[in-house]
Amino acid sequence: MSTIIIFLLVFIILAIIRVPLAHSMLGAAIICIIFNGKSLGIVASTAYSSIDVFAFLAIPGFIFAGDLMLHGKIAEVILDEVNKISGGVRSILGSVAVILAMLFGTILGSSTATVGLVGGMLCPKMESFG
Repeated sequence: MSTIIIFLLVFIILAIIRVPLAHSMLGAAIICIIFNGKSLGIVASTAYSSIDVFAFLAIPGFIFAGDLMLHGKIAEVILDEVNKISGGVRSILGSVAVILAMLFGTILGSSTATVGLVGGMLCPKMESFG
């Protein structure tokens, strides 16, 4: 049996019995590693090396910056202006969030940090605007 078929079968079975998806993927990957005759030591070293990236240190800073913009009323002023320009259209903030995420992602070079910054700033305001 092919490795991909084994992975998909185990993943689907675990997902059907309501195991969280991240754990289902991990379980399916571990089963595939065992069927291929490799050592399970690969799992720990690969998992650690994939999160041991220096750029991930910036993510909490960008989330804090988004929170600071939200509580410092900077985001409120910007969003009020966007609301005035759009004429009160409810769905415009979603479009602004996407465009802002594209611009921040281009400038920062980190999509994860951009989601933290833009999401931390715009999601509470979008909820308050309905």
